[in-house]
Amino acid sequence: MRITLPTILEYDNQFVFAKLKYLVIRVYLSLTGIIVLEMLLIYLSVILIYMTTDWIAVLLQCCGLESPRTYLMYSRQVHPTCYSHHHGEIELITRGCEDVVYDHFFAVQILAKGLSWLALGLQLLATVFYLGFVLHKYMYIIYPNMRRVRIYIY
Repeated sequence: MRITLPTILEYDNQFVFAKLKYLVIRVYLSLTGIIVLEMLLIYLSVILIYMTTDWIAVLLQCCGLESPRTYLMYSRQVHPTCYSHHHGEIELITRGCEDVVYDHFFAVQILAKGLSWLALGLQLLATVFYLGFVLHKYMYIIYPNMRRVRIYIY
């Protein structure tokens, strides 16, 4: 984009492409902003998961990453949040937090993938329109006697 726009603007009829230049820049900035925002949200969610592991384990009734064996694999004692107290009985929670969190946030994962594909599609669409304008300008430069070509679709 940095190379093509100044090349186009060197030729005559610069005023025609002045608005196009700002439009292309705004589209790319907004699409890049969407991608950066999505990445920040993903990183923020991962950081929050690491900060609130015990709270998640208590709230979601889960233990360890895959199961209580996660603690044992690292030669640690099973965390006290892995025990549930029902009617005076102490039971070990056997479901891992990985499965529980995956089940709870599966919809968010689908939304994030959808937004990624949407941003990619919008960038591709903007690129196609931009290339169309560039080709139209170069065709006018190559064939200066050619009038504006109108394409009729039947």
